[in-house]
Amino acid sequence: MNDLPIDESFEPAVVNENSLASMVDSIRRTVGNDKVLAAVSGGVDSTVATLLAIRALGDRVAPVLVDTGFLREDEAEWVSQLFKRASGMEIGIVDRSRHYYSVLTGITHAEEKRAVFRELFYSHIREEAERLGCRWVLQGTIAPDWIETSGGIKTQHNVLEQIGIKTEEKYGFSLLEPLARLYKDQVRSLGRHLGLPKEFTERQPFPGPGLLIRMPGEFSPEKLKVVRHATRRVEEALRKYSPSQYFAAVFDYPRSITDMNIEGVDTLAFRENVTGVMGDSRVYGGLLGVAPKADAHFGNQRLYEDSDSLLRKILQSKGRYFRLCISLDAKKDGRYAIVMRSVRTSDYMTAEVLKPEFAEVKSLASSILDELKEVRHVFFDVTPKPPATIEYE
Repeated sequence: MNDLPIDESFEPAVVNENSLASMVDSIRRTVGNDKVLAAVSGGVDSTVATLLAIRALGDRVAPVLVDTGFLREDEAEWVSQLFKRASGMEIGIVDRSRHYYSVLTGITHAEEKRAVFRELFYSHIREEAERLGCRWVLQGTIAPDWIETSGGIKTQHNVLEQIGIKTEEKYGFSLLEPLARLYKDQVRSLGRHLGLPKEFTERQPFPGPGLLIRMPGEFSPEKLKVVRHATRRVEEALRKYSPSQYFAAVFDYPRSITDMNIEGVDTLAFRENVTGVMGDSRVYGGLLGVAPKADAHFGNQRLYEDSDSLLRKILQSKGRYFRLCISLDAKKDGRYAIVMRSVRTSDYMTAEVLKPEFAEVKSLASSILDELKEVRHVFFDVTPKPPATIEYE
């Protein structure tokens, strides 16, 4: 683990100039007279880490955003403009999307995707660090990243030294992680103290591999187009509820009907496995979709509102399913299913489901079906963390 000497008593309630000065001084003493490449993603973690480094080192920090091709609509441009307003500095945007697409095509397993993505990402970061003459690479790794990775729950792409990867030997740069002991709420508080705009401090997390891991199974350009559009629609519609994290994922249409016997309910087994967490261990298993039978005396709204008891029943069955999503709307044609996700959390180690009014998510689902001819069914995920992870891969 990075041994950057950070004040371990740091808590959101005691953010002040003394604690901030201590962190800034640590960066100065660690880096010396060298240059730093700051790997900026647009999220609060990497942005706060970069602002700390700029305060410590000034123009010896070179902010860089690698466009992997898995960002949200117009994200690179949005981040670049807002970051310049917040810091006065330009971000160098490096487009490597074609390389990512070519290498990742055909890979289906979640952990393999993350591992391949990590190697691609740091090979591009190494190229940029060498080009810019930077000995150090700064990133916004926080405590949940390395806790989940070290515990085997899932591989966060930005966790290196904590799992024994020696960056100097493998990539040729030293790693700087000033936030590695902090949790998300602490980072947001620090960002506010630094004067970071609300658009950054309150922004929901976005995974390093981006939309790649919101396409369980094999990546394809068509699935990417579908999930990018659905993500925008979900973010626009649910933002007013202030979830901690809210997004859409795309799956192949779940054609198989399971033999689980739930009165009045059709159960649909998704083909792709998804990630979960049981105790301190990672699990990799089934996502179950449910919809009322044609002759049921209740509808989708009843299932949505009574989802807690339905989830308990499925978990108690001790089958391969530990994640549940409720049907919102469907049509006869289409290759894919969209699953919406909305949760509330403070530390991202646990999360509760945030369920908006049924009428609103039903209307949103119908709009997505109208707008995307490729989508046949839209669901809402009602599984907390644990047993689910927030993401699907």
